[in-house]
Amino acid sequence: MNAHECQRCGELRRAVVVHPALKNERVLWCRDCVRLQIKDWRRAALSAQGKAREEMHDIIARLRRAAEGPAYVEPDERQLDLLGGSR
Repeated sequence: MNAHECQRCGELRRAVVVHPALKNERVLWCRDCVRLQIKDWRRAALSAQGKAREEMHDIIARLRRAAEGPAYVEPDERQLDLLGGSR
């Protein structure tokens, strides 16, 4: 299995996840960095109110699912061909 560089801490890890809050680009973070980000967002959500607080809790839930979910794996050429991938 290939190692990928965490784009937050810079360490090479085999288990990285795609940051779920950033939809326009693929940002790979290791699970430790995702867990640290969850702690930061939870701290910030305590002082937020209203819609901002709801949005923070939504992001926390998505981060938690990403940290617990499968690791990122680059698709190989066969998968791209089967999916009609970009060539």
